[in-house]
Amino acid sequence: RIFALPKRNRLFRGSCDRSCRAEMRPWLVALVAICVEAQMSSMGLPPGVQMGGMGGGGDETHFAEELDMRNLDDRVSESELLLLLVFRADASQLGTEFERAAGQLLDDGIDAVSTAKLNLQVEGSEEALAKHYKDKKAEYPAILLFRRGQFRRRLNTQSGDDLARHMRFLSKPGSTRIDDVDQLNNLLKDFHDTVVVGIFGDFQRPSHNLWVKNSEVLRDEQFQLVEVSVDTANAMKALEKFAPFEPMKNQFAVVKPQKWLGKNETHVVFSGDFRQAQMNAFVRANSQTLVSALTGRVRERAVEGGKFLASVTYDMKLHSKIHKYVVNRIHKIVAADPALDQHFAWTLLDLKNLGNNEEAADHWGIPINTTFALIVYDMSGHRKFAVSLEKEGDASDLNTSAIKPFCSAVIAGQEAPYVRSEMPPSNNDAVIKIVTANTYAELVDDTSQDVLLHTFSKKPGSALNEVTGLFHNAGMPGSFRVAVFNLTANDFNMTRYPYDVVGSGKSDTQFFMLPANAAAKEKPILFKPKPIKSPSLAMGEAATWYTVAELTKFILKHVAVPIKSTMLAKIKQSLKDINDKLAEQAGEDDSQFKKKKKKKKNRQSQAKDDL
Repeated sequence: RIFALPKRNRLFRGSCDRSCRAEMRPWLVALVAICVEAQMSSMGLPPGVQMGGMGGGGDETHFAEELDMRNLDDRVSESELLLLLVFRADASQLGTEFERAAGQLLDDGIDAVSTAKLNLQVEGSEEALAKHYKDKKAEYPAILLFRRGQFRRRLNTQSGDDLARHMRFLSKPGSTRIDDVDQLNNLLKDFHDTVVVGIFGDFQRPSHNLWVKNSEVLRDEQFQLVEVSVDTANAMKALEKFAPFEPMKNQFAVVKPQKWLGKNETHVVFSGDFRQAQMNAFVRANSQTLVSALTGRVRERAVEGGKFLASVTYDMKLHSKIHKYVVNRIHKIVAADPALDQHFAWTLLDLKNLGNNEEAADHWGIPINTTFALIVYDMSGHRKFAVSLEKEGDASDLNTSAIKPFCSAVIAGQEAPYVRSEMPPSNNDAVIKIVTANTYAELVDDTSQDVLLHTFSKKPGSALNEVTGLFHNAGMPGSFRVAVFNLTANDFNMTRYPYDVVGSGKSDTQFFMLPANAAAKEKPILFKPKPIKSPSLAMGEAATWYTVAELTKFILKHVAVPIKSTMLAKIKQSLKDINDKLAEQAGEDDSQFKKKKKKKKNRQSQAKDDL
């Protein structure tokens, strides 16, 4: 019933009784990983090399638990923190990053965080999710965060490393008690974001209980909260002008980061109202500086306020002494033109976060080897603008005078956005056409063509070639075109396509139909296959053929130019053959499932009789 195994000087323990069978899975995965590592070591292979025959052909290691309608409710209610990836059919790129995060959290031994996946194509899954998450307009794939059975928020993080870092932060207690004054002073001096400090003369009073409860909600919004005694608060440098504090009065202070403050911004504000709605509203209202570090909370506020995200970008290590100068210059520019505060959320960004010079130039249109630049990102229309802030004749000096006219031109619509596009192929005569940002209008907006457009960020989905082959073998009609669009090499027109579907590398297996008329080209139709009734059809080759069958019906439903009857007959015959094959496999799967269910029922009955 109890087992233990060493892994990097750590001890895993667990009980394998029925009540915690789900919790055993991460330990069993860890055990398999250690066995594989030992096997590779005996074969002379370095760690990290993937072996064939593991995890679906060795393409990807799976750490997150797969849920369905039968176990979703239990997992949501039992988990302290549940990170749930919800998707339809496939979520290759986001799924890969999600598994990366799940693996890191497992390796770190963070028991408070559970990771799981839910495929909405499996029948009943969508209804089961609706009990906990009721956004009818939600686009998938998506990562949802639950805490103790309650939905908290949808996470927009696309990087596995960032997701794991965020969950490490959330897995810690909502509030951290600090008694060492030097440690607290260093935190307030060096931290890049607002810190909420609870000051307590008596930790047993009801206000402290409210503080603990509220801290979990604020921590989910990425706030840093610490609690200190009155004696510690009296010795804090950030609060010294407010000391001494009353010994028996509990209160909290919202301390903005000193390095991000402008001359007219308040460093510290206080409140003694610990009621949840009032405290949370007070913290949110008093935590934001005009110029701040680029955090997830800053992005979300920019989206909510309909603002452009404006980032002054430079090498922060090379020019470490100009941080405060840049902050003050932005304050001065905004003070002279309040419209710049109304339309922009201001941040400073390290140039290294954009990659090397070539990557920054490719993704954002910044001239190569630029020392200082301003990047403006339209959070609603997902357009990009950039301008160099180098002084003419002196690339090492910052030219802030270019900020105001550039931002004013962006607001007025006089500045053309930067659109990244890969070079089109020299020969594009294949059945599947390659579309780039610059050739999109020519190949997709052609009103004489019904176009099936497949967007991807890693590699095209496996169903693409099968569907194209099916139509090609039937005699591809001249009015029908199949095209692919690589999101990692091109910028997409986000005014037509939902960002939640195609943005940030989410659309590895998404298909859109654009019928042959001008109005339809403006509103691409997203392919959403019907739920899969048999679990065996939701994985492997069967899943591909299920998608092919659904996609073929989707195309035939939305083509505007009629297909010849002879071609249509061949397509429908191929579709019938696929459906017959799938029905046969689903029948076999259902039969095996019923046998397993009967055996399980017999075992339970026998165990009851023995008892």
